[in-house]
Amino acid sequence: MTTDTAAATSTTTEPPTFCGVAKVYATEVLDALENESNADAETSPMNTRAFWDRYKELQTQMRDLAPAEIKADAEVAYESAMAAYDYMEQFTFSMKLAGEDPTFANDERFTGEKYLKAGVAFQGYIDENCDIELTK
Repeated sequence: MTTDTAAATSTTTEPPTFCGVAKVYATEVLDALENESNADAETSPMNTRAFWDRYKELQTQMRDLAPAEIKADAEVAYESAMAAYDYMEQFTFSMKLAGEDPTFANDERFTGEKYLKAGVAFQGYIDENCDIELTK
């Protein structure tokens, strides 16, 4: 009788971490958003529902995985991010059309002190603890 002596291989993956998701967000989302030439290109991935759905997915994961010390800021940042998603959805995810509408620049959810403070705290935690930068 023969026995198989090959070791079983484990295919488990590590659960996502806050910093891990922040790094994916930086490379998949922010790189595209910070390249302003993408905004007007009709073929830009930024002008697709898939891009913005991924944005929403990563924002949700960061909110859910945020450490206790920034949980409240993560909630506020998430609220602002979902407002941006809803805003883009109104314009069928067209950066060009959304950019032509003046209401975005005046929306409290993007310019209000509460959101700006939360964004600074959220970004500060990432800069200090995640060994990445979300902004260039």
